[in-house]
Amino acid sequence: MNTTSVSAWTIPGSDGHPIYGNTHLPKEEPKGQLICCHGFKGYKDYGFFPILCGQAAEQGLAAHRFNFSHSGMTNRLDTFEKPELFEKDRWGRQIEDLAAVVKHLQASNLPSVLFGHSRGGVTSTLYTGRHAKDIPAGLITAAAPDYACNLDDFVRDQLRMEGRLLSPSGRTGQDLYVGLDWLEEIERDPALYKPALAAEQIQCPMLILHGDQDETVPTDCARNLHQAASRQSKLEIIQGANHVFNCPNPFLTEAGLVQLPEQARQMIQHSIGFAIACCEAAR
Repeated sequence: MNTTSVSAWTIPGSDGHPIYGNTHLPKEEPKGQLICCHGFKGYKDYGFFPILCGQAAEQGLAAHRFNFSHSGMTNRLDTFEKPELFEKDRWGRQIEDLAAVVKHLQASNLPSVLFGHSRGGVTSTLYTGRHAKDIPAGLITAAAPDYACNLDDFVRDQLRMEGRLLSPSGRTGQDLYVGLDWLEEIERDPALYKPALAAEQIQCPMLILHGDQDETVPTDCARNLHQAASRQSKLEIIQGANHVFNCPNPFLTEAGLVQLPEQARQMIQHSIGFAIACCEAAR
């Protein structure tokens, strides 16, 4: 029996561009809410995100997933419908978007836990570090870097010279570009975009999830974030998990049954359990 419902919403984001979102609601009054942020070239329907939000709702949380306004993604899943926005994306825009989403959802007066995968984990950490005394009730990062930029000097110079850096999508085959604004924003104030420094300011409980087989972001990044926020953080290294916790995109099911990889199941189980505990403590 399906005890949850899913609704769609749209709000203005950075520069007035739309943020497309979906909310999963439990049948009963929610005990709190989980706000999920996707990563680089990700989107709200990517891989495990609908499963995470669906299972969170089944366990009593309102769960929200959304596309950052400059992700290039809309509600069309087969393409980056607005690649020109992708080129204009930067950390400040993502933090602005997350603030807009949080403000939009604050009307519910529910305690909130942020979840960020990969680059979304950096955005969530930077945001929470800047709003340490306000919200959220908890923060979860999954496969998140401990850096805002890992380009070497040669590639940085190339970006400065050409004004943009090719970063094609393996999923859609489109040519996407990282714009120079992204690098210049970081270089204007590097300390402002250091996740470890932000983690030191975080006052809420923090769960740091990472796979020991992550081929994209080194596992040491999780350990560094944990060390920076050690007073209130918990570190979980999931054995055999890659960058997406072994969950394919798109996530396909057989006969309508969800068959999650064990690593994704563990990640989701840790995340929902932590979120529920944080929300209950904050009520």
